[in-house]
Amino acid sequence: MKARIAAFNKCFYSLRQIFRSRAISKAVKIKIFKAMVKPEESETWAVSEMDIKIRGTEDRKILRRIYEPVAEQGIWRIRMNQELRELYKTTDIVSRY
Repeated sequence: MKARIAAFNKCFYSLRQIFRSRAISKAVKIKIFKAMVKPEESETWAVSEMDIKIRGTEDRKILRRIYEPVAEQGIWRIRMNQELRELYKTTDIVSRY
Protein backbone atom coordinates (compact mmCIF):
# COMPACT_ATOMS: atom_id res chain seq x y z
CA MET A 1 0.00 0.00 0.00
CA LYS A 2 2.88 2.39 0.73
CA ALA A 3 4.13 1.94 -2.84
CA ARG A 4 0.68 2.77 -4.21
CA ILE A 5 0.46 5.90 -2.06
CA ALA A 6 3.91 6.98 -3.21
CA ALA A 7 2.94 6.43 -6.86
CA PHE A 8 -0.27 8.41 -6.36
CA ASN A 9 1.60 11.31 -4.75
CA LYS A 10 4.21 11.38 -7.53
CA CYS A 11 1.49 11.50 -10.14
CA PHE A 12 -0.57 14.09 -8.26
CA TYR A 13 2.33 16.45 -7.61
CA SER A 14 3.65 16.15 -11.16
CA LEU A 15 0.21 17.23 -12.44
CA ARG A 16 -0.57 19.85 -9.80
CA GLN A 17 0.04 22.78 -12.18
CA ILE A 18 -2.59 21.36 -14.52
CA PHE A 19 -5.07 20.87 -11.68
CA ARG A 20 -4.48 24.46 -10.48
CA SER A 21 -4.75 26.03 -13.93
CA ARG A 22 -7.82 28.12 -14.63
CA ALA A 23 -7.15 27.89 -18.38
CA ILE A 24 -8.09 24.20 -18.39
CA SER A 25 -11.73 23.25 -17.93
CA LYS A 26 -12.94 21.02 -15.12
CA ALA A 27 -14.09 18.42 -17.65
CA VAL A 28 -10.56 18.13 -19.06
CA LYS A 29 -9.09 17.95 -15.56
CA ILE A 30 -11.48 15.09 -14.71
CA LYS A 31 -10.43 13.24 -17.87
CA ILE A 32 -6.76 13.68 -16.91
CA PHE A 33 -7.55 12.44 -13.40
CA LYS A 34 -9.31 9.33 -14.74
CA ALA A 35 -6.64 8.62 -17.36
CA MET A 36 -3.44 9.30 -15.42
CA VAL A 37 -4.18 8.91 -11.73
CA LYS A 38 -6.96 6.31 -11.51
CA PRO A 39 -5.42 3.52 -13.67
CA GLU A 40 -3.28 2.31 -10.77
CA GLU A 41 -6.36 0.50 -9.41
CA SER A 42 -6.79 -3.18 -10.07
CA GLU A 43 -9.67 -5.51 -9.30
CA THR A 44 -7.30 -8.32 -8.29
CA TRP A 45 -5.71 -6.52 -5.35
CA ALA A 46 -6.71 -7.55 -1.86
CA VAL A 47 -8.26 -4.49 -0.29
CA SER A 48 -8.50 -3.81 3.43
CA GLU A 49 -10.71 -1.27 5.16
CA MET A 50 -7.70 1.02 5.69
CA ASP A 51 -6.84 0.82 1.96
CA ILE A 52 -10.35 1.96 1.09
CA LYS A 53 -10.09 4.95 3.45
CA ILE A 54 -6.70 5.93 2.08
CA ARG A 55 -7.84 5.67 -1.56
CA GLY A 56 -10.94 7.72 -0.80
CA THR A 57 -8.81 10.39 0.84
CA GLU A 58 -6.48 10.50 -2.16
CA ASP A 59 -9.36 10.80 -4.60
CA ARG A 60 -10.97 13.61 -2.63
CA LYS A 61 -7.64 15.46 -2.45
CA ILE A 62 -7.55 15.74 -6.23
CA LEU A 63 -11.27 16.41 -6.58
CA ARG A 64 -11.04 19.29 -4.11
CA ARG A 65 -8.25 20.75 -6.21
CA ILE A 66 -10.26 20.35 -9.43
CA TYR A 67 -13.59 21.66 -8.14
CA GLU A 68 -11.99 24.49 -6.13
CA PRO A 69 -13.29 26.13 -2.94
CA VAL A 70 -16.58 28.01 -2.94
CA ALA A 71 -17.44 31.41 -1.53
CA GLU A 72 -20.48 31.61 0.72
CA GLN A 73 -21.38 35.08 1.96
CA GLY A 74 -17.84 36.26 1.28
CA ILE A 75 -16.18 33.41 3.18
CA TRP A 76 -14.22 30.75 1.29
CA ARG A 77 -14.52 27.10 2.25
CA ILE A 78 -13.48 23.77 0.76
CA ARG A 79 -16.14 21.52 -0.70
CA MET A 80 -17.62 18.86 1.55
CA ASN A 81 -17.38 15.16 0.68
CA GLN A 82 -21.06 14.97 -0.32
CA GLU A 83 -20.64 17.93 -2.68
CA LEU A 84 -17.67 16.22 -4.31
CA ARG A 85 -19.66 13.01 -4.80
CA GLU A 86 -22.51 14.95 -6.43
CA LEU A 87 -20.17 16.88 -8.73
CA TYR A 88 -18.04 13.87 -9.70
CA LYS A 89 -21.11 11.65 -10.32
CA THR A 90 -19.33 8.30 -10.28
CA THR A 91 -19.32 5.44 -7.86
CA ASP A 92 -17.48 5.93 -4.64
CA ILE A 93 -14.36 3.83 -4.07
CA VAL A 94 -16.13 1.87 -1.34
CA SER A 95 -18.90 0.76 -3.66
CA ARG A 96 -16.38 -0.46 -6.27
CA TYR A 97 -14.94 -3.12 -3.95
